[in-house]
Amino acid sequence: MKTQNVEDHAAKYDTYYKLKSFIETGEGKQPSQPAVLSRGNYSASDVRYLVEGALNLEYADAGITWESTTRTKDTFTIAMSGGYASQATVDALYLKAVDSASVFFYRIIEEDKFPLLFDAEIISSSVSSLQMVITTVIGKVHRTLHPFVGFDDWTVLQKKGHCTTEDDDDAEYDAGSIMTMAINNYYNQYGCVFYTNTLEFSTLNPDQDPPLTGWGAINTEDITPGDFILDYRTFKFFCDHNSEDCDDFFIEFGISCLPPEAMNYYFQSIINIFTSYQIATELSPATMTEINLSIRTEFGIDIKSWECRGFFGTINYCDSGSDFPFSLPPCCP
Repeated sequence: MKTQNVEDHAAKYDTYYKLKSFIETGEGKQPSQPAVLSRGNYSASDVRYLVEGALNLEYADAGITWESTTRTKDTFTIAMSGGYASQATVDALYLKAVDSASVFFYRIIEEDKFPLLFDAEIISSSVSSLQMVITTVIGKVHRTLHPFVGFDDWTVLQKKGHCTTEDDDDAEYDAGSIMTMAINNYYNQYGCVFYTNTLEFSTLNPDQDPPLTGWGAINTEDITPGDFILDYRTFKFFCDHNSEDCDDFFIEFGISCLPPEAMNYYFQSIINIFTSYQIATELSPATMTEINLSIRTEFGIDIKSWECRGFFGTINYCDSGSDFPFSLPPCCP
């Protein structure tokens, strides 16, 4: 009898390779480590172990701190022969469990969700049948549109923090960096993803196609015109550099200082602009570099505005050969 060539691996990885090989077998692929699979049929405890383990390995991500969870339970019954289930029967059960979890996953309206845990429990087992209930737990993160809290005003200048803080040069976090981290966190994907068809954007690029519509545009719904705070959807300030108007920008607690509610307005406005751009390009926000205050003079007019650049792209979830989980398959067959 010929010996089977098996890639060496540490014994501590047996569980991982057993589950991975089970998934590959169900997908009609050559298993990575066939030696770790059962050479016969599966007992009831084997079925529970493989189905629960494979679901968690392939889809769940328990490493994220979820703010709330939603769960459902589904009962499955399969035929057994002499107390054992065939490979085909277990494969079919696994696919039914994935379909059921997928339906439940896409029924939740919140976008910020991901499978947290799958738990399988044997209800009854006999020589002719096995009944099992699988609990699907979906974690949800309720992303905030209000990353700025407290009462201190923030300066829009770089390397500055709160307007009321003395000696705040080279502050660890300025308004632009907080805004940038909040935006990247808002669009952060769960599980293993990568981006293709990447498109770079810059709010200072006048020839960008399609344009990032709305950046620096007038806020037509502003209820206090002329206050230089909410007049624009993103921060923008004009003044004649030959006049004293520009002094208002730099004086203490002047136009360069914004309360948290104004900062949150701009943050939500940027999210809305990005969402519109996402629809126009059919791409998703991948990453954004830091928002910076641009100071320039055009035709005798000083312009101070927030600007940024970043990347949109097509989200790709890692396939089943990855060591990391990915999103449930599209619903519904």
